[in-house]
Amino acid sequence: MYFEKHVLTRGMQYRSVGLAEASRHIIEFAEGMSVVRAFGDTDEAERDYHKSVEIMREGFARGVKRNTPLAGLYLGLSMASVGVGALVGVATLAELDADATVRFFAALVLLTATLVPARAMLGHRLMGVMSRLGDENITAVEQMAALRSGERRDIPSHGEVRFEGVNFAYDEGKPVIHAANFSAPAGSLTAIVGGSGAGKTTLMNVLLRFWDIEQGRISIDNVDIRDFAIDAWMNRIAVVFQETQLFRDTVANNIRIGKPDATQAEIEAAAQKARIHERILALPDGYETLVGHGGSTLSGGERQRVTIARALLKDADIVILDEATSALDQENEHSLQMAFAELARDKTVFVIAHRLSTVVDADTILLMDEGRIVDQGTHDALIARSALYQKLWESYTAISDWQL
Repeated sequence: MYFEKHVLTRGMQYRSVGLAEASRHIIEFAEGMSVVRAFGDTDEAERDYHKSVEIMREGFARGVKRNTPLAGLYLGLSMASVGVGALVGVATLAELDADATVRFFAALVLLTATLVPARAMLGHRLMGVMSRLGDENITAVEQMAALRSGERRDIPSHGEVRFEGVNFAYDEGKPVIHAANFSAPAGSLTAIVGGSGAGKTTLMNVLLRFWDIEQGRISIDNVDIRDFAIDAWMNRIAVVFQETQLFRDTVANNIRIGKPDATQAEIEAAAQKARIHERILALPDGYETLVGHGGSTLSGGERQRVTIARALLKDADIVILDEATSALDQENEHSLQMAFAELARDKTVFVIAHRLSTVVDADTILLMDEGRIVDQGTHDALIARSALYQKLWESYTAISDWQL
């Protein structure tokens, strides 16, 4: 009906949009509080916060303003129609000689009683509108193109990873990866370097099946990775992300995510390889110490080493390190490079790095620029022939010599 479709629905949409927009701003405000306080911009941040609250308040107010008048009319008409019927019924009772006062109070009770079903009817209408809006949102999500998932689970344990003419875009018409071609033999170390926004992380994200490529093929031992079940493929990959993510749980359980059935001895062995074992033992409850939200009770380097221990524990065939050593001091970085060099003997390892000193010994370095692999080879080969790589190397070595 018109009332429900054009009045209640629009009012609830105002409320829904206002709540979503305000929630986004409030979460951003809370997560960025440390940055805000560090740069002394709390006044501006508070203004943004209150603006977000006003967005939510305005959305709710518009919804109420939109719905209240006609909802009141709807309720009033319901009351009036039932009430008039009740009065007519009482007035036409067969016992016309009944006491007028009794008839009056009977009519009053009947009239008041109409309020309950009328309010319930309006409430059901509102719930119906909210349910329909929720269903429309869920349907919109479900209609998004799903990742292609095959049935195969027999993934080669040691296979060559190959990109062949791979193209990818987050938004249609705006490609981020252009015709990527390279191969990574089993047990090799492949480094991916380039300026910010060159497409390094995106190249690995399509290997991780976070998105499906638009053109081309990614394969392992000449089998398209889209032919494998997604969970089976992900079980063969261990990742250390640039942004560390720990959960509000014990240190042991945060490492155990890499292998849910791991023994305590296996967890400690992985931590020792990641050079975090001694630090964990120094915590109040050792491996049973509860870390704060996001690992807030640990330092940046400690959080990163815990996530590295998690990846080591998984013992996957393919390892992806996205700036994995960015928060480590030189001593620990060197130790971890030795640990991963040992791991690379029987694993296929991909390293995304800005610190070029960490990848000079890579079997192959992919040099990326504006979403394209513009050159590839060893460090010495790229230094000899690539002006772009020479520029990156010179910039890195210049920064390394800075002193305060």
